[in-house]
Amino acid sequence: GEACDAPLTETAGCENRDDLKWCDISFWSPWSTCPVACGGGQQMRVRHLRSQSNCFPMAREDLKEIRGCNTDSCNFNGGCEMSSWSAWGQCSQDCGIGVTVRTRNIDKAAENGGKSCMASLKEMKDCENEPCPIRDCQWAAWDHWSG
Repeated sequence: GEACDAPLTETAGCENRDDLKWCDISFWSPWSTCPVACGGGQQMRVRHLRSQSNCFPMAREDLKEIRGCNTDSCNFNGGCEMSSWSAWGQCSQDCGIGVTVRTRNIDKAAENGGKSCMASLKEMKDCENEPCPIRDCQWAAWDHWSG
């Protein structure tokens, strides 16, 4: 075949341009709901031509807008948050070996698919105060043999 020498587009002026008016366009719709809670999604809003006869339309791209939403990483979104450990409590025994306890709380529960709270809220460990005093026992004399 032969090479095409004709132009691919043509532009011509409008006749009776003064008789044309801009199309009446609606207000933007509300943004659509984001389809994801994290990791990035897209929202869209649109507007429409209210009158399509005898008007000069805007570019079609001006009738639809798209934007990103919820772009935070899912790895860190809404994970569990724990308080710091409390101080160790008082030993359960006055002398010898006992038990002491410390606690912490959930400050913020997991949300939106974040990492859940799988940690302990209570820790216990042995504690030892001074040794308990030794009590010497004294034996009484034997009773008589029974018969």
